[in-house]
Amino acid sequence: MNITTQSNPVDYWNILVIEDNEDLVRQMKEFFVKIAVSGRPLRLMAETDWDRAFSALKVHKVDLVILDIYKGEANIGGERIGESVLAQIRSTAFVPVIIHTNLPEGLVELTNEFVRLVPKTEGLGALLKQIKQVFATKIPQIHRAIADHLDHTLRDYMWGFVVKNWLELSQIAGKPEFVRVLLQRLAISFSSDGVDEVAADAFPELPYEAVATEKIHPAEFYVKPPMGTDPALGDVRVRIGQSGNEYVVVLWPTCDMVSTGGRTPKTDKALCAQATLLSDAQEFKDCMADPESKSARNKLIELFKNNRDKSRGTSDRFHFLPGLCDIPDLIVDFQDLEYPSLVEMKTWRSLGTLRSPHGELLSIRFERYRNRIGTPDLDNELLVKRCLIAGVAQATQMDPAVSTEQRKRGDLAAGTTIHSSAVDDSAETDKERLH
Repeated sequence: MNITTQSNPVDYWNILVIEDNEDLVRQMKEFFVKIAVSGRPLRLMAETDWDRAFSALKVHKVDLVILDIYKGEANIGGERIGESVLAQIRSTAFVPVIIHTNLPEGLVELTNEFVRLVPKTEGLGALLKQIKQVFATKIPQIHRAIADHLDHTLRDYMWGFVVKNWLELSQIAGKPEFVRVLLQRLAISFSSDGVDEVAADAFPELPYEAVATEKIHPAEFYVKPPMGTDPALGDVRVRIGQSGNEYVVVLWPTCDMVSTGGRTPKTDKALCAQATLLSDAQEFKDCMADPESKSARNKLIELFKNNRDKSRGTSDRFHFLPGLCDIPDLIVDFQDLEYPSLVEMKTWRSLGTLRSPHGELLSIRFERYRNRIGTPDLDNELLVKRCLIAGVAQATQMDPAVSTEQRKRGDLAAGTTIHSSAVDDSAETDKERLH
C-alpha cells in the first residue's frame, strides 16, 4: 500500500517510509504533515510492501529513508528483512537512513553519521529530532542540489545540443567515444556558473557571493581530501612545531614519490618549502589597520597575485595559496627550503593537494626563482643620452636648418657645456643665413 501526500516534489523533501504497520504510517503522516525541515515541508512516501521498497527508492528522488528492520512483529529471531534493504541501498545509491524499530538490539554496529537508529518506543518526537540532525549536516541538501543540476544539465545537453547537432554526432553515437564526449560536457557544467547554482540551491538560507566571471573560488585550487597517502607535488602538509602548527608545501615531482602498486619511490627525500600565515604578513596587517587605505589594499592584492612589493626581494620568491577549510591563507617562501625524508613527511597530515594547473604553476615559479641569473645593471641614463644624440644627428642630416635649440638639447644630452653667448651667436648666424 502506498501513501503519499499531494505536493510538488521540487518544493518538498522526499521521505521514503518503509514500514509494514499501516497504523504507524498513518500516525507519521498526521504528525509530519505541517512540519518543515531546512526550509521545506516533508513529503512522506510510504511503502508497506517490502518487495517494492527498493523499486520505490529507485523511482523517486528520495532525500531520506525511514526504515523498519523487522517484517511483522519485532521479535528476537524474527525476520530482519530491513537489513537486506539497507545493504541494497548502500551498494547502489546514497541516501541517509534512519532505522526505526521496536527492537534496536544488535543494530548499533550498522549505524554511523548517515545511518541512525531510533527505537519506536521513544516516539515520533525522537524521530523528528534525528531527521533534523541529518539535515543539519547539509548532506541531503547538497546531494539533491547536485542530482538536480546533473538532471538539468543532461536534459539541456541532450535537447539543446545533441538533437540540434545529430547529423554530426550520429557518427559517434554508437561508439564508446560518445560517452566520453557526454561526460566531458557534464564535467564542464561544474564550472564556476554550475558550482554557483548548486551552492545557492543547497544553501538558500545563507548569503552566497557568486564568483566573478572568469575568476575561480579557492575551493578550485585543491583536491581535498588528498588522493592516497603518498606525498605529491603541491601537497600542503602540517606538522607540530615548537610554537604551534608549521605548514610545508611539497615542491618535488609526484612521480618520484609513488609507492602504491608495489612501486619503489625514486627518491628517499623530497624538496619542500615552508609557508607562513598570511595574517603574519605586513601587507595584511597594514590593510587590517586601515581598511580604507587604497594603497594598503592594492599591496595586499598584489601579494595575492604573486607580485609582492620588490622591497621585500624579488616577487618570484613568494607564492600565495588561498585558504580553504583547515588550510589557512599561506605565503610559500622559496628561500625557506628543507629536504625531509618521505617516511617523515608521511607523518605530517596532508590538508590537500594543489590541483592542475596550480601545482604546475607552483613548480614553474619555484624553478624560475631558483634558476634566476644576476647581471650588472645597464647605465640607463647613458642610453637615454645616446638616443637623444642620435635623434638630433638624424634630424640634422634630414634638415640642415635644425634649430639651435635642438642642437643644444643634443649637446646637453651628451654632457657638453654650451654657453649662452655661443647660443646667441648661433642664433644670429641662423638669422643671417635666412636673409
